[in-house]
Amino acid sequence: MDLITIIAISNGIQYLYKFVKIAGFYYSSVEIANKINVRETIRHLDNLNTMVEVSLALSGGKSIKRKNEKKKYKHNYMERMYKAVCSLFHSVSIQRLERQERLAEKRKEILFNEKRRREKVEDEKREKEMFDRGWLRDKTSRHYIAPDKMLEDIHTALVKAMSDDKWSNDDRLVIKRLVLEEGRLEDFEKYEDLFYYVEVLDRVTRRPFECVLLNDVVYSPNSIMYLQQKKKEMVYVNVAVVNFENKCVV
Repeated sequence: MDLITIIAISNGIQYLYKFVKIAGFYYSSVEIANKINVRETIRHLDNLNTMVEVSLALSGGKSIKRKNEKKKYKHNYMERMYKAVCSLFHSVSIQRLERQERLAEKRKEILFNEKRRREKVEDEKREKEMFDRGWLRDKTSRHYIAPDKMLEDIHTALVKAMSDDKWSNDDRLVIKRLVLEEGRLEDFEKYEDLFYYVEVLDRVTRRPFECVLLNDVVYSPNSIMYLQQKKKEMVYVNVAVVNFENKCVV
């Protein structure tokens, strides 16, 4: 005599199916074990797989003798029920996987935004440190330029703006000294019209240079005097290391 017990689940209710083989014939019985929820249903995966395998074995290549058509009907009903249970479990599994996928995408987005935020904070901190050394960063190209090179570009732009006959060669020499060497605020007053607008171009984009940390335009007398001071302090800075560690123009 062989005894086979199968656990099946339908609508949250656990059923026990028992098959007893006596003299070549199978006799079956069913009873309700207990009600379970979906979470417990998932834990019964192994039992469901066993149930399906046994049912297929009973209905497969080996012929099973039945006393009457009623037993055949019961067997077909059980087979349909097994398929329905497996289909339910498959749907629940897919829904769980989709939910996990959505959560993973959400976590990925959160981590990406946090990484962007940290990079922005670190970038702003770095720009402030470079600015304190005298290296200005263009808003568009995001390249740094050393104070001595910035003064050279300002001087080039001023000379270009002095193409008018109203400016003499002496004026050009004075401007060169005021920008590249040293000057006082009162020395710039005579050339107030010249500093009304000067197009200082970024070396990368060839567009007007703009630094977000400057309180004024880069060619203003205050900005020029600030850069002159930082140019003097460059003797304490390893310029090669600064250029290597940052995106700097040459």
